[in-house]
Amino acid sequence: MNDSTVILRVGDMVKKLKIARSTLYDWLNRDSPRYNAGFPRPFRLSGKSIGWDESEVNDWLIQRKKDRC
Repeated sequence: MNDSTVILRVGDMVKKLKIARSTLYDWLNRDSPRYNAGFPRPFRLSGKSIGWDESEVNDWLIQRKKDRC
């Protein structure tokens, strides 16, 4: 990460991706039938707080767009 890294919290991810919070957690849960192995992994900020690097999320979105063609 560099000094200009933007960290997205759960609420930010829900808004950015326009998905439900439960969908986000399903994509991260290896036991869920909706698990998405290619989805960016969050990292621990402190205690129970997690966040995503916005650039990794943007890269994932770009790849999703490329994969649809």
